[in-house]
Amino acid sequence: MKDNQTSNAVALLHNDAAEQTILGTAINYGGRYVETMLQSLSAMMFYQPQHKVIFNIIADLDAKGMKVDFSSIGVEYAKTSEGGANPGYITSLLDSASTSTFKRSLQEVVEKNKCRRIREICLKYSDTKAMTERSADEIAQALTEEIKQLGDNPNTSITSFADALDEVKEAIKGNQEGKGNKGLLTGFRHIDERGGFFPSDLVVVAAESSQGKTSFAMDIAVNIAKDGVPVAVYTMEMRKAQLSTRVLAQETKINSRLIMGERLNSDEVERINKTIARLRNLPVYFDESSTTSINTIYFSIRTLARRMGVKMVVVDYLQILSTNQKVVNLEAFYGEVTRRLKNLAKDLNICIVLLSQLSRGYDTAEPSLSRLRGSGQINEAADMTFLIYRPEYYGKHYTGEFAMTDPKGTALIICAKGRNVGTYSFVCSFDAEHTHFYDIENLPKLNLKEL
Repeated sequence: MKDNQTSNAVALLHNDAAEQTILGTAINYGGRYVETMLQSLSAMMFYQPQHKVIFNIIADLDAKGMKVDFSSIGVEYAKTSEGGANPGYITSLLDSASTSTFKRSLQEVVEKNKCRRIREICLKYSDTKAMTERSADEIAQALTEEIKQLGDNPNTSITSFADALDEVKEAIKGNQEGKGNKGLLTGFRHIDERGGFFPSDLVVVAAESSQGKTSFAMDIAVNIAKDGVPVAVYTMEMRKAQLSTRVLAQETKINSRLIMGERLNSDEVERINKTIARLRNLPVYFDESSTTSINTIYFSIRTLARRMGVKMVVVDYLQILSTNQKVVNLEAFYGEVTRRLKNLAKDLNICIVLLSQLSRGYDTAEPSLSRLRGSGQINEAADMTFLIYRPEYYGKHYTGEFAMTDPKGTALIICAKGRNVGTYSFVCSFDAEHTHFYDIENLPKLNLKEL
């Protein structure tokens, strides 16, 4: 009778359907569902042994930067004793996939696991021998403490203020020895003097159409890659060959239209071949198959960070991501994307550069944070926000501190938000024919006769 009661009690303390829903959804939809599952649960929280095995397979694939999908999980599961006994089980889990009940299932598994643990703790302290070796108060205190600990997140990395100060001390020591982390050098001295782009930062680059967001980001990416730092680029508008042609145009001073569509003379061909030989080993990576949604980009970034050691990522651009999926609330979507990218940058200790459109100004062409298209949440999530303005494009002149600077062949870069570095602006050169931004030593003076 007692054994039956025990079996019934244990049966009530797990939910097979919830466990199947979680695993089935992670396998079928991947991306953020895998991420959420791994952040919320551990293998020990599953009741069924085969579910523990499948969870560990997914966690191991993710940790290695490998693709987590039905095929890869099925291959690994078939190697286990559980998979050998029931090879079709992975397929059956797909029938339980449900994005609408995924979150509730996570909560259910966490709750059932806590209940089982409470039962185990109570059984441990109800043992006759254990009860006779301690006083009632000692048992009550120990029992209460263990139950309280069930509320702790086992994945939380809790550190003290002393630990934080030790980290600062190490950074100071590194600076003194010339080994300090000064960030990624962009090739633009006004940015680099302030430390460049730091790991864990989300950097937003925003401008109206045709102002050169992609070119500015690619110039920085190439400059960083020339220092031997691996960089990844995700663009929804251009193929990798088009981006590479732009880089060749910048380096050779041959128009990209000519490179891709015209017959070149022997001198031009030689210059291109020499440049290709010099640049071919730059650690710049593309994943064109992963630009269909933020989830695929997110997963690909994790993979490249683990496999190739990528330290900076360019995502071009935010607003076009919403065209590839059903979005009910654009403001909420942009906010979620930027927060996820910021959290990813922090988690992987990399810099992510996110390009964003500005809404066109009706009164002025000059950019401002209020014109970030879609959501103020974009700027809130960013560590730094840069705005690009080329008055020459609009037939205008600079105003304010750069009023006497010639707008021809130049661009204004505005750091409108700089967490830890403050706000500032600078003018750089812009080669429109070769779509190339670069540093400038002396600002060109405006010809007063043209005013």
